[in-house]
Amino acid sequence: MTRERRHRFRESPSPACLHCPAPVEEGLHFFTSCPRVAGAWDFLFHRACMVLGEALTNMTLLYLTWPPTFGGGAEAAVVQAVCTFTAWACETRELQPPLLPPDLKTRVDLTAEAGPHLSFI
Repeated sequence: MTRERRHRFRESPSPACLHCPAPVEEGLHFFTSCPRVAGAWDFLFHRACMVLGEALTNMTLLYLTWPPTFGGGAEAAVVQAVCTFTAWACETRELQPPLLPPDLKTRVDLTAEAGPHLSFI
């Protein structure tokens, strides 16, 4: 859960982001615009736009709601990469170091090797 949501449930003293001056850590901020994740997210976002041939927004990519295309395994590979990224962001939420594009590439490639889809990163 984001700090904003935990704050609403009285599980956090503040909704503010732990990693930057943002007054509220909500979902889109946590996964796309916080300086801790922004570099890796931008890398993923631009690669996904190229592979899907779509002009996506952060929200459509993060929530996997882009218009369907029929490009074979490209969509599945993008879904796999977004899921890998979000799991990594959640697992490391308490850590300060930023999530870097080369580390994201390594994680997505390893996930792709274990699954049925190729990495697009």
